[in-house]
Amino acid sequence: MTQCYEILGRNDTGKEKHERARDEEYGLWQGVGAYEADTAVVLECVFARLPPAELWRCGAVCRAWRRAAGDRALWRRLLLPRAAPHALRALADTQAAAEHTEGEWSWRAEYGLQAARWRRCGRLPRGAGAAPLQCAALHDDGACLALVDEDAHVTIWEHTRSLVDGDAADEWAMRWSGVASPEWRGAALAQWAPRARRLLLAGRLALVERHETLVLQFDEEWCSRVACRGASGPGAAGCWVDDDTFLSLRLRLLAPRRACTTLWLNSATQEIYSEFAAVTTPLLRIYNEAAAHFSHILVAEVPSEDTTACQTKTNNLTEEFSSEPSASYFCALRPQKISKDKKRKLLIAAGGVAGGARGQAQALVAWALPALELPMMWVDDQLAQRVARRRARPRAPDAAPDHVPSEDDVRALCSAPAAACCLHAQIFGIVLHPSGGCVWATTDAGVSCVSLPALTPLLRLPRAAAPHAPDLPSHYLVPCVDEDYFVTPAGVGSGRVCLWTVRSARRGAQLSHGAPAVAAFLPRGPGAPRAPTDPRAPTAPRAPGAPHAAPAPHATRAPRRLLVLATDGLHVYVGEPTQLSPDFKLRHCVENN
Repeated sequence: MTQCYEILGRNDTGKEKHERARDEEYGLWQGVGAYEADTAVVLECVFARLPPAELWRCGAVCRAWRRAAGDRALWRRLLLPRAAPHALRALADTQAAAEHTEGEWSWRAEYGLQAARWRRCGRLPRGAGAAPLQCAALHDDGACLALVDEDAHVTIWEHTRSLVDGDAADEWAMRWSGVASPEWRGAALAQWAPRARRLLLAGRLALVERHETLVLQFDEEWCSRVACRGASGPGAAGCWVDDDTFLSLRLRLLAPRRACTTLWLNSATQEIYSEFAAVTTPLLRIYNEAAAHFSHILVAEVPSEDTTACQTKTNNLTEEFSSEPSASYFCALRPQKISKDKKRKLLIAAGGVAGGARGQAQALVAWALPALELPMMWVDDQLAQRVARRRARPRAPDAAPDHVPSEDDVRALCSAPAAACCLHAQIFGIVLHPSGGCVWATTDAGVSCVSLPALTPLLRLPRAAAPHAPDLPSHYLVPCVDEDYFVTPAGVGSGRVCLWTVRSARRGAQLSHGAPAVAAFLPRGPGAPRAPTDPRAPTAPRAPGAPHAAPAPHATRAPRRLLVLATDGLHVYVGEPTQLSPDFKLRHCVENN
């Protein structure tokens, strides 16, 4: 019996030795106790040779691997291997100036944005009309959505609730449906006012070669009325200045192959201004280079000293463009803080360039706008009396021109631009970055980013060619951009939608549709999900011998939403985190280690 106990004791001693050896081996790779420094060095050498997908998986093994896999230098070398030190310092200053409410940004989180998967979770129908959709507009608060088809039929949707699961179409409710104007043949522009429920529309008349703009006013009960109606030029370019005024363009042919465009400031409420002054006033006269229409315009706010110091020049993208983010690019992403007394508005337009292809808008051109205020003048008579006198006025005979004006004569009548940037490709759409420091443009050669107000080329991202559809007006695209993503339809009749991450300029997911895609929107505002952050950011190193800290509670984040307008409907996507290391597996491994 004594010998049996001795044998059992020897077996227990061997088992304990085996357990101690196993714990020692686990402690070596998990960085426990005296092996913490050695483990960190080994993991750093191994992880530096892993691709991003494998490095992401390694962060779900244990705390030590999570800490080593979250090293900023590892992810920075994977995303921006050729970044200069001054560019990284500029990015750090930009991130420090940005306001983050859900955590700090990290390079690992940037890879999470790039590797995110977008799942289609619903589709809004066209509405009562059966024609293909042509344009759309999303309000700045993300609560109102307008869909317009080729027959100028407008459908207004309102976002009523947010659902985690289920069909995203149930989140929207139809509030209004009707024809913008029975005289219109189609609509080419739709844009909401910044804060009011006013919808700016532009379209072409059916029986005459004329274009019009009108403003639909909606009240709290979604009852509509036409608040403004005026003439517009071909291309139907226009944009809001504020809730009460908007800009429109009118083309005038002065001689064969020589034309100029007049920029008009319009009041959105004609019933208020009609008793005091005209509802429109001219601001600028612009020369049409290469006989090209101004297809897109927008208004940006820049410091006044920058506009005065800006010299008239044309930046050549082929000489200065870069496919990698630079320090100037990161500085342009920094939020602009401009006081009211030093703020000035700048007009950005897509137009032709001297020596470029005729009839194609291949350049971004900028003009400093004068004071954007309608002149207030008091009149003694009533509106009906003025209309009667105007109708009774005899028509003056058309004066024959003495000579055909030359190009120099026409240019002398126009305002010279403050800056221009030639992209050497037809521009399909432009959008202003939320920081106000740069403009993104979608072209038939890719995506370009230029700075404001000098219009200096900052970044160019090429894209794959798409099949061309000549019957589709592909030069009207609506891209979108926020602090994390730039999203744009491919254009030229393609149903592809391309995504890029803004900070690392890396291509993300590509979404395909059976019908041509014409617009993309990233909802933002009080009811929209905010920018995703990384809850698995690396923690501070633990002192040798100190106990492991309890894992932080998992913070649930609202998923990102993406709206894509195709001619067959509005598709709703939700951004899902990459499946390389699900949150459940990460929390399970951390709690067990």
